[in-house]
Amino acid sequence: MTFRRLRATMLAFLLCLSTPLAAQQTAAKDTLISNEQIVVLPKDVYVGDQMEIRYTFATSIDLSPDVQLPLELTPPDISDLTILSMTLSEADSSGANGYVLSIQCIPWKAGIIDIPPLQDNLSMEIDVPPISIQSILVHTGNQELRDIMPPVLIPGTTWIIWGLVLLVLAIGAGIIFFLGQLKKRGLNLLQFWYLIISTPYYRRIMRTLRRLTRKNDLYDDQAFALTVTQCLRSFLTERFQFDFTTVSSSDTVLVFCDITADTQDQPVIDQMCIVEQILVRMDYVRFSGADNQSSVLTLDERKAIISAIRQAVRFFEKGELPPQEETDAAV
Repeated sequence: MTFRRLRATMLAFLLCLSTPLAAQQTAAKDTLISNEQIVVLPKDVYVGDQMEIRYTFATSIDLSPDVQLPLELTPPDISDLTILSMTLSEADSSGANGYVLSIQCIPWKAGIIDIPPLQDNLSMEIDVPPISIQSILVHTGNQELRDIMPPVLIPGTTWIIWGLVLLVLAIGAGIIFFLGQLKKRGLNLLQFWYLIISTPYYRRIMRTLRRLTRKNDLYDDQAFALTVTQCLRSFLTERFQFDFTTVSSSDTVLVFCDITADTQDQPVIDQMCIVEQILVRMDYVRFSGADNQSSVLTLDERKAIISAIRQAVRFFEKGELPPQEETDAAV
């Protein structure tokens, strides 16, 4: 009997202690957070839409006494919600200790989504109310995906589209034809660009040299020598603005030094000496007679003369000798 009374007395004592403590915890919970308001922007949110959860509340204590607001919080890991950012700032309209929690996120499930309590070095946990995400299928009433729609064309613009297609095809065909012509002439794009930006007299002499190379059989020795002499003298006349057509071939270097006042470098003089030798040789072929065996131009000598002229002309234009003979042609 004594044992039963003792146990009853202890139970009554524990009951008296636990009742005030539970009441105190309930009161503390009721007073910590007040003026709660949660807004979802936009109002109608569906799965996959980016949205903002704006949770406004007031507390009886300072959430961040040691940290200045606004404060970026660490997002929790939620499988049905991708949180892009989470910011805690002060809310002036909520009075003292009023706060706004802004959550930028993307939901991935329709229905109710619970957000776990947020602590992140704050003086108390923030318990965000759950949010509801609508289903686009329930909203529209469709239970299956729609068929793929064709592209929408503005009425009256079909002929414009066909015209653009034909223009693109024409441009493509023109490019293919142009590249084919370059390959046929033995040119690449870099050489063609150089011909475009070069001077007209440079293009003329290169065109002549190309004709002499491709149609070599059509020129006898005298015709070959005459063509070389005329194109070379014409180039020198236009390039150096002096009439070389009346200069004796053996005086070419001497006249060149006079008109340039001996200001040219030795490489320029060397190239001009080569030009003079070619002019002298061409005069000999032209005026020595066809019966003279030494006036006969072999195929190798013709090729060497054309190559030397090309290099000299290129040097006069660019100021440098190419490492090897380049195939130059005019358009």
